[in-house]
Amino acid sequence: MNNSSFFGALTSALSAHLEPGTKIVHETILKNNGVRLESMLILDESLPYAPVIYLAPLYDHYKAGSSMEEICHFALAMIHRELPFSPDSLIELQKPQAIKDRIAYRLVSRTENGELLKDIPWVPFLNMAVIFFLQLDSTADTQITTLIHKRLAALWDFSTNELFRLAKKNTPLLFPISLAPLRSLIADSLEETEPEPDRSALLPPIHVLTNRQGIYGASCLLYENVIKDFAEQMASDVIILPSSIHEVLLIPDSHVFDYESLRQMVQAINAAEVPKEDILSDEIYLYIRCSHSFKTWPSPSLNDMPSPDETTNP
Repeated sequence: MNNSSFFGALTSALSAHLEPGTKIVHETILKNNGVRLESMLILDESLPYAPVIYLAPLYDHYKAGSSMEEICHFALAMIHRELPFSPDSLIELQKPQAIKDRIAYRLVSRTENGELLKDIPWVPFLNMAVIFFLQLDSTADTQITTLIHKRLAALWDFSTNELFRLAKKNTPLLFPISLAPLRSLIADSLEETEPEPDRSALLPPIHVLTNRQGIYGASCLLYENVIKDFAEQMASDVIILPSSIHEVLLIPDSHVFDYESLRQMVQAINAAEVPKEDILSDEIYLYIRCSHSFKTWPSPSLNDMPSPDETTNP
């Protein structure tokens, strides 16, 4: 059974368990970096929201031997699962005053998201884009968010400038930074084994910048004074390696590094190890301490931008 016939079979199986009049729509959802995920949209007039079920994990279970009945019951559990917020709160989110403290931003690739950026408000940052989302709920294990599209911003009557102003204030509060030396993170991960101090000492003073939740942590680059203070602490310029949309690596720039080799390393890791949806950039970036500015290497003159702490408008 191929993917298309699997959808048809699952639709038939689910329809027998859903209320009469419920519609099941096959929809392709555009995610980060042009990744498209096939999904089922459940349209039930009795619900104030439309549950979305992604097909790929269910199809994988089917190929692994799960029966259609088992998959159907799993999908039904997803449809009827209890949300961490009430239907009334969803209606409340249509009011600007109810959501202004929930608006945050994240960094994504500008070149890989051309189609998505046509439908959402965004702000340029180097060769990347600052996009906005609404944090609906947060637990220790889960972050429930929704991307802010132009139609939603229009409903609130928020301009891109206003979204940026709110997100600049909210994001560091909702997603506090985590900045730690890479060698200490490696030591923590190996705490149950015998440490290898000699090997650890060979590492350059690389720091990992993310947020405490560990998701979309590359946006910490935009937090006020974070990179500026790190550069002052290290008394140097800073090389920024975009590990993923979730974190970046900071290296004090002693001007002995081969930038092109670092760039090729980022590209190789992106190609071999980072899921496409999580890739941030194939370039490397420099923070110039004396001018408080970010630059893209190797063509910084085309992409100069003041540091976020000096930026008052997008």
